Amino acid sequence: MSAAYDRLDREVMITEMMRLGFGGTTCKFLISMYSGDSIKFDINGETTEPLYMTYGVKQGDSFSSTLFNVTSMRVVKAANATRRGLEIGKRLLSLLAFADDKFSITKNPQDHNEMLKLIGRECKQINMKINMEKSKLMRKGGGIEGEILPELEEVKIFKYLGVEIEHKVGVYILQSTMLLREGNK
Repeated sequence: MSAAYDRLDREVMITEMMRLGFGGTTCKFLISMYSGDSIKFDINGETTEPLYMTYGVKQGDSFSSTLFNVTSMRVVKAANATRRGLEIGKRLLSLLAFADDKFSITKNPQDHNEMLKLIGRECKQINMKINMEKSKLMRKGGGIEGEILPELEEVKIFKYLGVEIEHKVGVYILQSTMLLREGNK
């Protein structure tokens, strides 16, 4: 996600927190923390009227990544509910997520395409979308004749949260490094 923290819809953030069971005190605190903040510009010695902020979380605030994670929890839950993914130990892994980095794992092209559609639909519910230009595809082998995959750059190695991941895992992987607020390109 590029500038995802800047584009997080505050109203959606509060709605998602309430949907997840966060109650009055927490939501009231966040509403007060994110209400009425504004910026003014000084242009040639003239100060503009305040521009009130309705999107974004505070940069440098250690709580911002938590707010982003809570807001995008619906995407993670929906992906994990598909039962598509890779079993590691006794857990089925379909989607790794931390703030604006998402990492989807599927076993075959059909699951990959379905997961991509599902992530796109769920992101739309929170006014975000996958940036396909920043997303990567990693897979084992040369693919299947006639398979239909999105136009993604194929890679053999990439980093997710600072960890190098190689194509040796034998599954289809979509790394979505960027989600954008719906309507922003």
